Amino acid sequence: MESAYKQKQRVLISGLSEEPDGSDLVGSLVGSPVMTVASSPAGSESERKGQFFQSFKDRAKRSFSIESLPASFAPRTHTPRNPSTSSLNQSKRLSKRNSSVFEILSRRSSGISEHQVPAEQQLSSVSRTATTQSSSSTSSTTHVDWNTQTFIFGYPLESDSQLLRKQTPFLAITSDYLLKLKCEADVYALFPQALPPGAHPNSLPHGSGTRPEPSLVIPIRNIVSVFDSESSRPSFGLEIWWTEEGVLDFKHHVFWFTLPRGREEMMQHVVQRVHSNNKEAFDYLRFPWEVGETIRRLFAAEEPNYQHQELQIFPVVPRGSTIKDAMSRSGEKQAKSLEGRAFYLAIGANQCCYVEMSKAQTKRGELIAKHTFYGLLLLERFKGHWTPHEERFVMVFRPPFRQATTLELSSRHYRNIIRVFHKADRFLKPAWPQMLQNDIFDIAGLKEPQYVIDREDYGGLYRTLNAYLAAYRCRPVEFEINWRARYAPEFCLLPAKDGQQYTTMQLLAVMRALRYNDYFESLSFRYINLAVMWDVYDRYQGPNNVASMNRSCVPVGMEFVQGLVEESVLYNEFHALAFCSEKIRQIDFTDSFKEFPVIAASKRHTGSSLTMQFLSPILRLLEHRATKCNRLLLGGNSLSTQDIKHLIYIARSGLFQALDLSRCGLCDMNLRELIQALSCNPESLHVLDISGNRGRIPARIIPDLIHLFVNLRELNVAGCLIGTVPEPLIPYEDLAHMSKLRELDISQYKVNDETVSALVEYLSHRATQLKGGGAGLNRTLRQLTLNHCGVTGKQAALLFDAIGENNGMSVWLNGNPLEEGIDDLTLAIRSNRCPEELHMDMVEFRDEVKFSSLIRAFTQTRYLTVLTLVGTTPTPTSGTSINADTLGAIEVFFQGNRSVRYLDFSGYSGKLDEGQMGKGFGTALKGLAWNRTLTHLRIRNQNLHNDLGVLGTALRHNRSLQLLDCQDNGLNMSTLQFMVQSIKENPVLTDFVLDQEETERIWAGIRAGLKGPQPGVGPKGYDVKAHERMLREHFEHLLAELEQYLERNRQAPPLDANEEDVFTPTPHNQQEGSSKKSGWHQRNDSYFGAEDDIAHPDTTPTGRRGVLRSSAMAIDTSVAAPYHVRPEEGMESPTETAVSPEEAPAPMTPEEEEEAVFDLVRKFNAAALAGDFELPYEEGQGQN
Repeated sequence: MESAYKQKQRVLISGLSEEPDGSDLVGSLVGSPVMTVASSPAGSESERKGQFFQSFKDRAKRSFSIESLPASFAPRTHTPRNPSTSSLNQSKRLSKRNSSVFEILSRRSSGISEHQVPAEQQLSSVSRTATTQSSSSTSSTTHVDWNTQTFIFGYPLESDSQLLRKQTPFLAITSDYLLKLKCEADVYALFPQALPPGAHPNSLPHGSGTRPEPSLVIPIRNIVSVFDSESSRPSFGLEIWWTEEGVLDFKHHVFWFTLPRGREEMMQHVVQRVHSNNKEAFDYLRFPWEVGETIRRLFAAEEPNYQHQELQIFPVVPRGSTIKDAMSRSGEKQAKSLEGRAFYLAIGANQCCYVEMSKAQTKRGELIAKHTFYGLLLLERFKGHWTPHEERFVMVFRPPFRQATTLELSSRHYRNIIRVFHKADRFLKPAWPQMLQNDIFDIAGLKEPQYVIDREDYGGLYRTLNAYLAAYRCRPVEFEINWRARYAPEFCLLPAKDGQQYTTMQLLAVMRALRYNDYFESLSFRYINLAVMWDVYDRYQGPNNVASMNRSCVPVGMEFVQGLVEESVLYNEFHALAFCSEKIRQIDFTDSFKEFPVIAASKRHTGSSLTMQFLSPILRLLEHRATKCNRLLLGGNSLSTQDIKHLIYIARSGLFQALDLSRCGLCDMNLRELIQALSCNPESLHVLDISGNRGRIPARIIPDLIHLFVNLRELNVAGCLIGTVPEPLIPYEDLAHMSKLRELDISQYKVNDETVSALVEYLSHRATQLKGGGAGLNRTLRQLTLNHCGVTGKQAALLFDAIGENNGMSVWLNGNPLEEGIDDLTLAIRSNRCPEELHMDMVEFRDEVKFSSLIRAFTQTRYLTVLTLVGTTPTPTSGTSINADTLGAIEVFFQGNRSVRYLDFSGYSGKLDEGQMGKGFGTALKGLAWNRTLTHLRIRNQNLHNDLGVLGTALRHNRSLQLLDCQDNGLNMSTLQFMVQSIKENPVLTDFVLDQEETERIWAGIRAGLKGPQPGVGPKGYDVKAHERMLREHFEHLLAELEQYLERNRQAPPLDANEEDVFTPTPHNQQEGSSKKSGWHQRNDSYFGAEDDIAHPDTTPTGRRGVLRSSAMAIDTSVAAPYHVRPEEGMESPTETAVSPEEAPAPMTPEEEEEAVFDLVRKFNAAALAGDFELPYEEGQGQN
């Protein structure tokens, strides 16, 4: 009989090869000291009904080879154990019930050993248990010397009425194991130290003289979770989930107690042992290595840029709604849906993943990982308890425009999970106050944790933005950080490189990232189409999804919150930006909402008021003094009637510091009402721009009102004035009274001599101040714009003489008849009495000699740094060859000028006007070979195709030019190749501007040169398509080679260490008459000194005195485990007791429990008679 039993035992542990019928039954021999099948069944209904071996028939089990395991998983020595008599009898009873199945297993195992299983099959998947979840006996197969175990606690279980046994099963816990025995006597027989004082082992019957065998053994270190069972049974269940080493799926069992006291006492002791074991356990014990590799592959595909970071992987158990959702998807019952599965929660850099592991029911038995990714910043609620006996935690994730997803889980590692999510939220939102994390994390019994988080990447912007983009599954966006802005640093969202508009989710990611940032003082959405978010509503958002509290914990009223819930996403996001940040003072919306979407037409017909939706929340916060954002740049936007009324209403309160309403379509009435409203409180206004609107205001009101705005820094009324005044438009007295005025633009107004005289007097006073030491330099005019004002050369000379020598000023004289009195103008320029920055675009010269004299004057001046001559040419222009004298003057200018560093000599061609130099102009570019001053040159649209060889040759010798923009000059393959070779020999050029439109234009010209009788068909033996592919490859190779040489020069040390100015190329499409500094040269204001509303130089970060593009930022790969919580960052509970007094009161005797129930009934009756139905127990403490 003993030999027969041993033969049956070998059947269960030997490796089985795969049968043609698809079964895959292999015993796992790796990962535990001794892997044998328990000699007695697990204590459950299915076990007692004899279904143990039936599960072998229905499910598969595979082993993996020892070579596939890491060194730390080396198998231990296999020591077979002799079965006890009781276990032998139990095996006999089981074999009788399942003899046919057992015979099948015996036949399959005969003559087959583990080494016969192919190696590739052993490596293909992890091992699988041969028992069902409810009937596995797991570690009871391990030989345990019970004499070495310390008995800790035991308690009787509920008797199984179906088995009609008189004995009461018993649950005991030792130092390392939790075991179930048939009766209390077996406990005393197995652990004599558990005997009551004075008792003798022989006096307690336990059925036989041999040591009893536990029916279920669970190693403490393998427990995944322990919690109160959720069941409708009147008993009190304790549910335990655990793992077997080397086995994929989880096991679980419910132990039923008659009284809640037993369950609570047992839970206390189990939890104590689990948590004490946690301190000694290693991370690799959390999960099999195959599971870890599978999860790492999932994250490598989802987060390829973060493969250097460690994953935090925890085994978990689904509970509550998570189980129901899984069952509803699979259509299975609960007992079957949890069978053969394991569950894990993995946390990566920006996302977490809930993984359900199982093994395919196929011949190969591949590992199946059903998974769902959740962005870490989608976490809206994390609810849990820090007390040791409550391992359940609930996480709620909600992506925009979708319903929330709830994960209700449980794990012995719940504290580590709380730590990881807490620190991840802190790491990804480092600038957000830690106290406001309580809006997300509701962890009862946990004191506020303290983390050390690095905020070096601009307030955490880069990591926060990347996390939101990953959570929303969006492409990256282009942005820059500008430290040269008036309110620095400034965040500037740039248009996409591919020319496509940003999606709603991309814009939402940017705005959410900025909401949790406090690094920037100004924001710019210039040229970004915000209309894609207009009238988009999130119908799933609630009060917790809107910004109801700023970073100083100042809340808004509940009525205000309810209104936010009903508003659009665009409204809520800009409410959050203006309200949550206490630093943002300016937002630039220029050209971000040019027109309302098509769907707005239907709302117009219904009579509903239309707004841009991003303006209303800022104005509302301004009205309540709840934001510092009082500088709004709205140029080029389509303001609705409601928006204009709201702006005028706020303007009366004097809350605006800067207001740009240029090109907003304002009518005469709108402009007049706006000026009247601003004049009510004029002292607060610093910037006003109403240029380019349809409406006009009488010029006569300017002298009457201008003296009120004593604090104006910038005034732009270009194109808005109508009529004339006999006196100066702005008298000298008013100009002198406006001591802080820096920029003045009165373009498109025909200035009279009185106005010019007032300006000359003011500029002379300015020059006098500068000669006295420059104390008032930062309070004087910096930029004067007089485009299309009828200024003659003589009047311009008067202005230049008044400016003086080397007094640093910018003057715009585009479109003026400067040829009249040109001699006076050239004399002033040659005498070095001119501004530092001069714009003379679209100036017509009928006399070519006068144009030549102007060029010679520019050659001789010493203090002119920036010069633009776009479209300024003598007539006739491109139709004929250029005069030799003019050509020589231009060549000498390129060769001998020693002051101009920024030059725009581009041509202009339009339907009604053109301004291009004549033929042969390109030969004058050879003077660049000897120039040592010019650093930035733009020379577009000048028909340089035939003269690009001259330009390329000059580049080989030039050692000062850093940027060259010669687009729209007929470049082709040969000329581009010559330019690339020339740049190869130039060590200083770092930018050769070729935007996407220009490259497409060049390629279109190349393709046009491919001719054939039919499309794609050429002469005999000639393949046009093959030739086109070859040319395309060569063209892309040239572009790559060009970028390589430019990058080489960028990495080389600069030849001129004093060069600090920044050149920002932008398309040359600036509207005539506009004086905005959005052109090709951005003037550095640092030489004007500090001012009260400009960032001081010492506040600019060292080494960041310029512009930083997002393309220059990189992920920090030096941090391998950003969410690893160090011991000094502990989140320990103030009282580290096993169970808090409120959650688990002291155990009571049955008599005390009965008395407590009667006392509770008496309290309810007394409350009912008194009419007070308040519950005598706290909310959440239900009754069993």
